[in-house]
Amino acid sequence: METVDTKSSTILVVDDIAENLQLLIDILGDHNYTIRPASDGEFAIKYATSDPPDLILLDIRMPGLSGYDVCKTLKSNEITKDIPVIFISAADDISDIKTGFDVGGVDYITKPFNDEEVIVRVKNHLILQRLKQNLKTKNAELKNALERERKMIEDLRLNLSLSLPHELRTPLNGILGFSELLAGLTELPTLSEITEYAKAINASGKRLYRLVENSLIYADLKLINYTAANGKIREMKKTPLYIMEIVEAVAKRQAYIANRTEDLQLDLEDIEVIISSDNLEKILIELLTNAFFFSKPETLVKVKLKKTKNENRLEISDYGVGLDSEQISSLGGFMQFQRQKYAQQGMGFGLTIASLLIRMENGKMEIESKKGVGTTFRLLFPLFEK
Repeated sequence: METVDTKSSTILVVDDIAENLQLLIDILGDHNYTIRPASDGEFAIKYATSDPPDLILLDIRMPGLSGYDVCKTLKSNEITKDIPVIFISAADDISDIKTGFDVGGVDYITKPFNDEEVIVRVKNHLILQRLKQNLKTKNAELKNALERERKMIEDLRLNLSLSLPHELRTPLNGILGFSELLAGLTELPTLSEITEYAKAINASGKRLYRLVENSLIYADLKLINYTAANGKIREMKKTPLYIMEIVEAVAKRQAYIANRTEDLQLDLEDIEVIISSDNLEKILIELLTNAFFFSKPETLVKVKLKKTKNENRLEISDYGVGLDSEQISSLGGFMQFQRQKYAQQGMGFGLTIASLLIRMENGKMEIESKKGVGTTFRLLFPLFEK
């Protein structure tokens, strides 16, 4: 508990006797607290509701509103109900102390004041209050995270029910259809027909293979990220790698596959990054596949690789359909954007795989995108210090 910082705390001190107020201000003033004095109950309620303090020292016996009345009022107000109240009581009046607890007080100090006792009680309750606030914040964050997970699982279930049958059936139909056609032939087909059937079977097989591969990679990466977050695995030692040749080779290959070799623009600087070559290649494949698919032929897909003052940077830009902020924040496995319009193969979780791989490689991914204008994926990796 001693590690909790209470120095920036604000304390409202309420007492109708000026000497008592000044004495408490003097005692607490040496500990870097902000002290706000109030001489009666009405002012105390006004101050507490307009600018809630972290803690209240409240005299019980006051003309007009008593400390009990003030505490009851504060505890009935949503704004002030969680502020801890320490009552100030005469040392010989035990009944005052009991009533103070009954109306919502958390502690008491007695007159005449003992400096050390005042400081200890105030500090302990400020620490407890700060811990409660931190716990409340973390609970809210956890609740939001669980809601996001629930929504993602629901979206996953819906996408799976809509996408999986189609994604599996389409390549299987191609494989089964053309193989049955070949098996049912009564005469030898021409070489061009055999080539055509073989290419169709091969394309369907590759589509099915990519679906299975990405599904397995996605599951593995989610498990790795979970175990890493919970300290259950130890990071493997990696060696630095000059990556320009890998980036150039993968970019040209993906452009060829997309029949977009003329649209590829490279601006590459040979830089050294600590990364697995296999992971780098998979990241590039997924991002470039996305860039070529969601942009029109005869528009550029740019790949830029450079070292800046603070990091190594790899950028992939296209002039395609773009993403809005909600789509960017909703990136997740099996989630494909604008699926009705763009029947992309692979169930649309290539971007999530790329994001998880980048995170695993101690890098991060930034996305700049505008609907109808295009998208830039910016991969940032720490500089390698020799």
